[in-house]
Amino acid sequence: MSTWLYQFWFYAFKTAKYWGQGPRNWNAESLEFENFKVAIPSLPNTPGANFSPPVFQHTPSDITMTEGAGEYEDVTPSNLCRWVVHVRKMPYKRLASPPRDTTEVYDLDHPEGWPKWPDGWEKPEFQDRLRNGLENNDFSSVKAKDLPVAVGQIIAAAEKSPEELLAEAVGFSILGHNVELLQEQLRSIENENLDVNLENLYPFHLAASYLDGAGTCCGVFEELMCWAVTGHILQKTYENRLGHTVLDNFMITILKSHTYINPGHVEDSWKNEKNFVGVGIDICGRWDSDSTCFRRRLERGKPTIPKSWKHKFCHTSIQTICHCIRVLFAFTFSPPIDTPSGLFVKRCLQCGIKLQLRPLHTLVLTAAYLGSRGFEGEDLFGILACLLCLLANGADPTLTAEISASALAHEQTCDSCDQHEEITASDLAQRIGSTFSSNWSPEVNTGWQVVCYVLRSSVEEREQNEDFEGAYEEAKMEYHNRMDEQSLDPSDNEEENRVPFWCPGFDDDGRHFHYFGVSPNMAILWAAVQTELLAYRKLRGGDPWISEHFSMKDLLEGLCAGEGIRVGLVEKELMNPFCYCGRFEGNDTTWSHPVVGDACKEYFANLDCWNRATYLAETLTETLADFY
Repeated sequence: MSTWLYQFWFYAFKTAKYWGQGPRNWNAESLEFENFKVAIPSLPNTPGANFSPPVFQHTPSDITMTEGAGEYEDVTPSNLCRWVVHVRKMPYKRLASPPRDTTEVYDLDHPEGWPKWPDGWEKPEFQDRLRNGLENNDFSSVKAKDLPVAVGQIIAAAEKSPEELLAEAVGFSILGHNVELLQEQLRSIENENLDVNLENLYPFHLAASYLDGAGTCCGVFEELMCWAVTGHILQKTYENRLGHTVLDNFMITILKSHTYINPGHVEDSWKNEKNFVGVGIDICGRWDSDSTCFRRRLERGKPTIPKSWKHKFCHTSIQTICHCIRVLFAFTFSPPIDTPSGLFVKRCLQCGIKLQLRPLHTLVLTAAYLGSRGFEGEDLFGILACLLCLLANGADPTLTAEISASALAHEQTCDSCDQHEEITASDLAQRIGSTFSSNWSPEVNTGWQVVCYVLRSSVEEREQNEDFEGAYEEAKMEYHNRMDEQSLDPSDNEEENRVPFWCPGFDDDGRHFHYFGVSPNMAILWAAVQTELLAYRKLRGGDPWISEHFSMKDLLEGLCAGEGIRVGLVEKELMNPFCYCGRFEGNDTTWSHPVVGDACKEYFANLDCWNRATYLAETLTETLADFY
């Protein structure tokens, strides 16, 4: 039964992932179940459904190793990432595709060469395809008569609950990171006014757990946000049953992909879990649930990801997380960015108070785990990028949280009220650094000091303007009085030209509120970080993780010396003009992520590696753009 359930999950995942290209129908032969006979563990303590296949849900004692199957026998993925390059959508006239042989045999090992489906292949629809699969059982190597359940009754139940089957279809569209299929499902729900309950699915959490930075980047989140415009699904599901926010799931994804911690480190109720949800996909595109390397591990009864497969928090992951943060919090219907976090929660055993972090505190804890349990080359550049992204979208660095630093640092309980106090994320970072910095690499120490500087200076900037919203209105009036008198270039160091909180934009419609304050340093740094992400990837094993144009060491030295942002991108004047918020001139009036041409004054990027890059056109709908 466990084998059959896994095979149905895999069939649904594969159908969703490649819907619209390649084979029209998947069966046991094309799914290669004879070649990958998964060693399913017993599941006496399986937790509730979470859209992972049954083999991922287990307790440590459930896992059995196939006799004689050593770690060395596994097929390993490349250690080099793939990535997404965002480009502007260019108008062009489509030409009709030539007719093709529908009996074509597909190379299952090279899906990148599969053609798009001809017209008509989308029928029957995806959810009907799932029901048909159950009915004929072609997807499985297990015969229906050998199962301890009546498959006919399962089919009958599915036919009586088409809304539930459609909800399952939405879930698998997210798991398969198929944006077009997800769009079809969500439009069907909206256009046909179907009573489909997706709240129990927690679609945004699911998307955050299965991020595909090498193929779709933030595309699934953009599609979900387009759909969320018309309802309150995001507000209702921003926190899941465990109290984890969607932003928390981004932090979990960072930890899952780029450290070797266990789930119990971030959530007490996961102490018996070996895997985080979404372990079957690598955010930077090196494996997925249908990859040979991952299926070979399952075949040997090893559903965990070994350390040797992971690497530092890389540019592909950073870009994906930052883009999703921006999509999630950039709109009028977005949830409050400072909603308390549900990770690393402790309680004081003396007074019973819940010691709950704010998002920036959680980011600091994530950075600490990257420093202590991350991988070679970790420098916290990714945490710096996430921090600046959160600040640019309104995260308040002055907010405090009741915290026991000792309990968090040593993963202990808080026994008395003397052990907890209200502190900012900046204070927490200082205390963790003073305790653990001696065990960190020089690169982590440098990155940690930069993060501490950004937190500290952001707090000071806010405290100088306690009435932040009032200061915004005052700055707005000041801007209108002065907009025709002088330049508002953020690189201009003349004090009288610094207007806080109000970006001049680059035309009459481009002005907007921003959160970096009077000093231009954070805007310049955020622009430089975005440019680095847009222009550089590690191409070979011996290449550095960061380009020659951005040095964390030089950055720290410049900040400490009061010399501003000392990185090559700034000193060599390689960037185009940008706003006080770090937004580039090329994308100031439309809702879109910056592209290489927006940020780079001249072309010096190394991303055009055709077998590793995916090019995505910016296609966010006008409906969502209206809410920006």
